[in-house]
Amino acid sequence: MPAKIDWALVATWAQAISSTVVLFMIYLQIRQANTQLIQNDTQERFRRSWEFIKIYLDEQRANAPAVCALKTPMSVPAVEMPEQCFSGYVTYFYYPRLQLFSLLNQLVEHQEVDERLLFGYLDDDFNLFIEIGIRLSGLDGFKKVTAPKIQILLNLWGARIRAGKALYAIASVGV
Repeated sequence: MPAKIDWALVATWAQAISSTVVLFMIYLQIRQANTQLIQNDTQERFRRSWEFIKIYLDEQRANAPAVCALKTPMSVPAVEMPEQCFSGYVTYFYYPRLQLFSLLNQLVEHQEVDERLLFGYLDDDFNLFIEIGIRLSGLDGFKKVTAPKIQILLNLWGARIRAGKALYAIASVGV
């Protein structure tokens, strides 16, 4: 005698298999949507980073003639600048960039921009900015007044810049 097929059990199994397939297809769609969201977020961060660079260059353009008129090139460390050139750099380089680097710090804090991309474009300016700030108000004054405004940038970029040695210098006893 042939075995009796329980059609109700077969229908239950078929429904379970079809539900599993549907759930798997939903999972694949959600995963694809998540991947697209991550890619869009990354693209948006890059776009905002380029927008910040445009803003930075536009703001810098206003003071560029005054900075170029100074006799000392920007590649010279701030401690070696003559006093007259140094005061010009404070006026036309340091103070305008203080606001820009403070804004950048806030954008990085909220993960609105890609700090790695920006570091590649702004490392020389950030270096000189730190050196001028330390010479202007001393290491302790810089750490008390300016550093809190750009704390995240200092944490991310501080060890990789030339001025990092002066910024994180450890005072030696008896020297």
